[in-house]
Amino acid sequence: MAKETPAQALPVTSELPVRAKAPYSIDICESSAKAFQMASALIRQGYCILEDRPVTVLPHGVAIFTVVLGNPSESGYADAEEAKRIGLEMEQAEFEKRVQQEVEVRVEQIKRAEHEARKAALLAEHQKKIREIEKAAEAELHLLQQNAQSQLASLK
Repeated sequence: MAKETPAQALPVTSELPVRAKAPYSIDICESSAKAFQMASALIRQGYCILEDRPVTVLPHGVAIFTVVLGNPSESGYADAEEAKRIGLEMEQAEFEKRVQQEVEVRVEQIKRAEHEARKAALLAEHQKKIREIEKAAEAELHLLQQNAQSQLASLK
């Protein structure tokens, strides 16, 4: 549950202070997922995490921290840029890994297809040779039968 702290009084021209439209600081104490979603939304509205108080995440998953209106420190900007650079490098490495895996899969598919094509061509060649041998054997058998019949005819 987020707890708003009293808004700071802003100097005005009238004698009565005017309440700010947004609190200067907000304490957040929620489940981590909800707390960081809230922080993201508040950061987009001009808040930043208060550096003087560390973010605490309890063992049961509750995050506790404070956001305040203002800009991050210079080191915060530099650290964010470095985190983005590292994130991009990691995404690029993951992308390259997935591309390499896809290339390996496709190369294996091509090798299998080429192997199957060679196997089919070899089988067709062997079947052709078998038909030629069978045809030659039939011709030889036919010739032997004719010789046998002519020898039988000459004996009669």
